[in-house]
Amino acid sequence: MPKLHKTPVKFRFIVSGVNTILKPAQRACTLILKAVQSQHKYYCDLLFNFTGVKRMWITNNLIDIINSIEDINAKSSAHDTESYDFSTLYTNLNHDSLISNINWCLGKAFNNHNRKYVSFKSLSSKTPFFTNKLTNNNYNFDLSNSTILHTWLVHNTFFKCGNVTLTQNIGIPMGDNQAPYQANLVLYKDEFIFIEKLC
Repeated sequence: MPKLHKTPVKFRFIVSGVNTILKPAQRACTLILKAVQSQHKYYCDLLFNFTGVKRMWITNNLIDIINSIEDINAKSSAHDTESYDFSTLYTNLNHDSLISNINWCLGKAFNNHNRKYVSFKSLSSKTPFFTNKLTNNNYNFDLSNSTILHTWLVHNTFFKCGNVTLTQNIGIPMGDNQAPYQANLVLYKDEFIFIEKLC
């Protein structure tokens, strides 16, 4: 896919999951990671309320960003504002780091009390949820199955160029359903650990 807004024009390789046998697995993984990200956001919001230290900067919409800017402006506490675009950050992530960081996020989100399973009614669900018991007529994934599914998808991403099939062995598979959650959670884990060391 050409990035026409760049000078000179650059290219981003996109994995197409349309009409592939991996699409159901990608959708399931996306819903699992969505629930995991929501759980971490809930936890980080609680920590912020008690400590005043922010540990997660993931936003789901522009309104969150506008509200943050308005808060800074109301306090007159910002002197400079800068924005950065890391053009190769996600495409250069080592797969071992990607898997390790996601496994950390999965391990912290699941527990043996009230978060044994991520459950959702269908692969097109908008609201996956944690539960302590298997839910009839739902897809249910425990920590082990979630870890296996994510790792398997990372190791089984392929590109086809003409008659040549290539395996992706570095970077987040951009274009896969779960890619935005992978990107968010990989960076979140490193940021969280960094902030914890400062506290």
